[in-house]
Amino acid sequence: SEPLLISCLQTLDVASRASAEGMATTVKAVTCVFTLKVLDTIDSSSSDAWSVTAFGIAQLSYAITLTATLYYRKWNVIQYPRFIPPPSQHNKSFLHDNFHLPTLNLTFLFSLQSIFKHCLTEGDKIVLTALSDSYDQGIYAMTLSYGSIICRCIFQPLEENARLLFARQYVLVKQQQQQQNHHLSKKQHQYEHLQHLHDTYTALVKLVLCIGCLFTFLGTNYTSVLLHVLAGSKWSSSSSSLSSSYQNTASSSLSAFCVYISTLAFNGTTEAFVYGVVDKPKDVGTLGIIHGCVGVLFAITVPIAVKMYGTIGLILGNGICMIIRGTFAVYLAACFFREHTTISTTNNDDATNQKQEDDKGTTAKKDAQSNSNLPINTQKSTITNIMTNMIKNMFLHPIVLMGFISCFIITRYSLHFHFQQLSTNDNHGYIHKGWIVAALSHILVGITSLVLFVMIPMYKYEGSFGRYLSSMLKEKKMKHDDDDGRKNGHQKME
Repeated sequence: SEPLLISCLQTLDVASRASAEGMATTVKAVTCVFTLKVLDTIDSSSSDAWSVTAFGIAQLSYAITLTATLYYRKWNVIQYPRFIPPPSQHNKSFLHDNFHLPTLNLTFLFSLQSIFKHCLTEGDKIVLTALSDSYDQGIYAMTLSYGSIICRCIFQPLEENARLLFARQYVLVKQQQQQQNHHLSKKQHQYEHLQHLHDTYTALVKLVLCIGCLFTFLGTNYTSVLLHVLAGSKWSSSSSSLSSSYQNTASSSLSAFCVYISTLAFNGTTEAFVYGVVDKPKDVGTLGIIHGCVGVLFAITVPIAVKMYGTIGLILGNGICMIIRGTFAVYLAACFFREHTTISTTNNDDATNQKQEDDKGTTAKKDAQSNSNLPINTQKSTITNIMTNMIKNMFLHPIVLMGFISCFIITRYSLHFHFQQLSTNDNHGYIHKGWIVAALSHILVGITSLVLFVMIPMYKYEGSFGRYLSSMLKEKKMKHDDDDGRKNGHQKME
């Protein structure tokens, strides 16, 4: 099913993918419950031993349903490969005739990097299994389960669509650079495409950071309420009888994961840009080396952090690694814009030299107008200056950040004020009226502080950011309508 999932991403066919994944998830859940019931009926004495088997059967049913649904919906658009037999008169190989070798080499490097990234992803579980007891492992599993819902529902779709958007905009930049005509009007379009790619990159990173700040500064003070509803008071209270250490409670671990979400979002979007525009095996190899260095740093520091702080130490180590990887991805993006700005300026200088023979004054004026439209000032376009400018555009206005900090302080005080009510149940173990009133009051304090200290300052100081996001959505809608119009036109002609 993977080729069809990639096809859905490339063609923005959200309906087919959502339908297939929704159907597969439903079948997986039903199969898991049904299999557990059946296996428990067959052999009730060892029901725990059949749990893993039921999970495996459910995963298999998910894969079969996903593949079948995608092939059913995309059957008419599938293009199967046609291999070209090598002619007898030349010595070129079958691989050379049927595949683009540079792309194949790049795909091989991406595959190796994916394997390495998978090892890094599973490294936290290996460390936790080796250094922690079953209680810490259970807390981390619960934290990861609830925290991953946010990542899968919000940040993963944003990251996938951002990578596709970056790749499409980069194609426009390359097409303009590959044209032989160096007239000013052509270069003007090239500058516009490069500027548009730069603005889109910084805007999307700012968007995910803004969402991450909601979880970092607000979500951390509401994890106890969430766990109280989902898992009961023994998991939501920092004074849980299962552990005397505050650092090892599920509530504090989930709060730490809320902070980790911001670093995860930052790294995911910045690396999505690198993967969307990279076209050189050298760049992929450099990124892999950085991931290797981060993995070594993780292996050295995380065991110490886990021994000191338990699951929170593990989450903290992951967050530091995400920040390092994201920062290096920003550095690679700065190198990308520096390189393409230099190419643009060099090509424009060639066109200027040709025109200087006819009209030096007019050419100089046009050259100045052209350079003013570059996304980066070519006179000061060092890597450091470009990276500093990009980070400045990515992060929120200081007043907005102060608003988020104010929200954190207010909601933290509200949590302590309502703590006794929020950490108790009634005599029967159920949520009582006092808890509901305290929880609603705590939530109302968060909403009010968010509106007063974040939304209003953001409207005032980040208005251009909101307008740019609106223009991106309008542009996407117009393009989608144009594509639908072309499809309808082709169908009528047929």
